[in-house]
Amino acid sequence: MMTTSRMMAAVGLLLGSAVASASGSELGYLSGHRTEVDIEDLDAEIRWDGEKWRLFVEYDVEIEHPGAGESFDLVLNLFDKSRRNQPVQIIVPLVQPSEVDDDEVEYESTVEARIDARLVGDPTRLRLHGMVVYRGGGTVLDEEETSVDHKR
Repeated sequence: MMTTSRMMAAVGLLLGSAVASASGSELGYLSGHRTEVDIEDLDAEIRWDGEKWRLFVEYDVEIEHPGAGESFDLVLNLFDKSRRNQPVQIIVPLVQPSEVDDDEVEYESTVEARIDARLVGDPTRLRLHGMVVYRGGGTVLDEEETSVDHKR
């Protein structure tokens, strides 16, 4: 996946509560204004840098027919498959589109976050759950889940 920009998510790094779950189709959810959101791609890897874990997440989100004034966040929840540790939540504001084409806006980038070792447990058992929501939370417009590659 081509990355168009890098941003540090340490500012948006929060301890999350239970991973939210909502169901939806692979094609995304429809809002009241015909806004259609689709997480096209979500890839994650984690590496130890000697002090903290470094999480890298590549994402590609497409939004068709966004309503005037609508803003969106990509909410990422990193969790252990065994649910031993509390999930770590990273909120990525979708503000800088990588492409705008007629009635479709695409956000394709990489986000990096440094995570305290106490929050990770077993790095080989991590999953990442991503959701696109309206800015500030609320309705889940699309979601995707993926495993996290542990790189040495």
